[in-house]
Amino acid sequence: MASLPKLRTAFMILVAGFMLVGPFLRQVAGVHHPYVRRWVMFSGYGSDICDLRLYSVQDDGSLQRESRCELLGYNDCADMPKPMWRANTFTEVNGQLRQICRNHEGDVELRATARCGAYQGWKSKYSGEQDICTVEAVIAPRGGG
Repeated sequence: MASLPKLRTAFMILVAGFMLVGPFLRQVAGVHHPYVRRWVMFSGYGSDICDLRLYSVQDDGSLQRESRCELLGYNDCADMPKPMWRANTFTEVNGQLRQICRNHEGDVELRATARCGAYQGWKSKYSGEQDICTVEAVIAPRGGG
């Protein structure tokens, strides 16, 4: 039966073609049809991590990026306890911001941008427009995240 290997090869080519054409049609050609597969890369990856960036306001009003580790009182990030290496939720972000505000109460005006990964994409919480130590969610937590 010489046709079985040819049939198997043809089937594999059809399956591979279907897998490759679907993302091409959606992303390049703009075709959105129920029979054209939607391609999502890493749908759950990065949904449990937050990006926290801290800035101090300089005398001239400009923002200077600050080290989260140093603001938390550590000379080196490797000296921090492992649970503090990264924040996974806005609740953990608020906890770190609360500690930073306690460490630097009145010393410096701090701004923060924070966003956490979710299945729908990044969710932003702080935009860096106001002093983070005056934000109610940071100075007086009510639970939640």
